[in-house]
Amino acid sequence: MALLYDGGLSRWVLYPFLGARHGDLGGVASDQHHSQSHAHDGVDGSGTVAHGDLTGVGSDQHHAKAHKDEHKAGGSDTLDHFELGGLNSDNHHAQNHASRHADGGADELAVQDLASDAATDGQVAKADGAGGVAFEDDGFGFSVTFYNGGSVLATGVQQVAVELPYAGEFESVRLVAIDGATGSIVVDIWKDTYANLPPTDADSITASAQPTISSATKSEDATLTGWTTTFSAGDWLIFNIDSVSTFTVITLSLRGRRT
Repeated sequence: MALLYDGGLSRWVLYPFLGARHGDLGGVASDQHHSQSHAHDGVDGSGTVAHGDLTGVGSDQHHAKAHKDEHKAGGSDTLDHFELGGLNSDNHHAQNHASRHADGGADELAVQDLASDAATDGQVAKADGAGGVAFEDDGFGFSVTFYNGGSVLATGVQQVAVELPYAGEFESVRLVAIDGATGSIVVDIWKDTYANLPPTDADSITASAQPTISSATKSEDATLTGWTTTFSAGDWLIFNIDSVSTFTVITLSLRGRRT
């Protein structure tokens, strides 16, 4: 029993003592009156907090190992490769990436699919000797020899012709007396298509810069001023000696690049 003053009745009243209920308590800090019971680290289910209800915890802070295992192959939350972020090209599996594009790989690359921004028309890819590939001109060269059975060469059209099986461009010409003789010679070069054979002087490609030796054993021209240097696959060349002295044998060499 407890004697209490009742303001509504303006008198003292004797009340039975029933005790204070938990909900009527005030001025008590969290966990202050029953901290041990309030903790949620139990495993019996009575006070356990679900993982999804946690807040204020950094990424993987409370179970880094378990979280990582969930995203591995076969885990409960496996990540696809395309969902990964923050990775530089190939920095996690460079070797695997290379093998995918190799011969027989899952994503095999054809030669025609390779970029060729650094190349010019007619160039080809060649090994550079350092494990890489470099674009280089696809060069060519051929020679013809004029011979007159030991006598001085005769002027006019020579009994030799060349068919060009590829398109290209001439870059230089040489004349050489392969027997070491000294003399003079002027050779013109005529070009025409197969359909229009034989060519004539009107089909000359040398303009006024014909291959020439003047009182020497050889000559070279890498400028080809005024020449029609380009040609098409299937064109033919015929050679005409405009003038000659002393020489009994001469070799003419043409060099250039395929286009």
